[in-house]
Amino acid sequence: IGLAMIESLCIYALVICLILIYANPVAKLIQTSIGLVK
Repeated sequence: IGLAMIESLCIYALVICLILIYANPVAKLIQTSIGLVK
């Protein structure tokens, strides 16, 4: 049960991070520097 809870929390945190990254106006700078946006 502990591992499943940790895994779900990690996935939840990743989703939140992605939403924050794509919702952030500064993300365009980061994306261009990484190379996601061409």
